[in-house]
Amino acid sequence: MNFNLIFLVILSTVILGCSTKVVGSSKTQKEKKLVTVAEVLGGESKNIIVIERNLSSKELQSIVSHPEITSIRLIRLTRPAGIELLPEYRLLDITKDGPYAKLGFEPGDIIIGCHGFILDSPIQFFRYVKSLHLLDNPSFDLIRRNKHLKIQIVKLPDDT
Repeated sequence: MNFNLIFLVILSTVILGCSTKVVGSSKTQKEKKLVTVAEVLGGESKNIIVIERNLSSKELQSIVSHPEITSIRLIRLTRPAGIELLPEYRLLDITKDGPYAKLGFEPGDIIIGCHGFILDSPIQFFRYVKSLHLLDNPSFDLIRRNKHLKIQIVKLPDDT
């Protein structure tokens, strides 16, 4: 494993703020680049377990409009001595038949990314979830029981 790369990722996270990098030398011309989960995890991204959730557009619309969709707690995790490779958020208060369970989440899942990009904040996560029905191939990167998983939402055609 390349420790120089890990050091650079940690350093850029601390200095530049989680998932954005400012590129360019002039203050008037700043270009932001989103950092992907694959860039941070490198070779570890090959060991991802993919979970496909087949949902119709009507089911997705029902999920995103459910009142519980913004009422769960998403808690930022911190590592000892402030060492953090990427931001991690633990999902709490997931109900058995609630909207997050229908999407494939379980209580205690640790969210690290949405649509392949590192998650900056809980607000970003909730905005992404609320727009699932509008996106093509939405996905979530997470850690469950020390394994890297990707929940891939597969949109099915509505029954007519």
